[in-house]
Amino acid sequence: MEVFLGAFLLLALAVTGMSVGAILQGKRLSGSCGGRLPDGTLVGDCLCEKAKQEACAAGEAPPAAVCDLGGAQ
Repeated sequence: MEVFLGAFLLLALAVTGMSVGAILQGKRLSGSCGGRLPDGTLVGDCLCEKAKQEACAAGEAPPAAVCDLGGAQ
């Protein structure tokens, strides 16, 4: 039982230390804009998202040639 409690306390101390470090750095967490799942499916596409944002800002439709490559729609 002492080994379990010792391991638990060590893990809790490590998680607390990482949390305090993340809070003190003041950086926001951010994910990637794309990638692939283990089965190869595209999760998102940075080029498509950037093209959509630029087209939206200009009041145009996003270019289909960029976004029809299997990225996020």
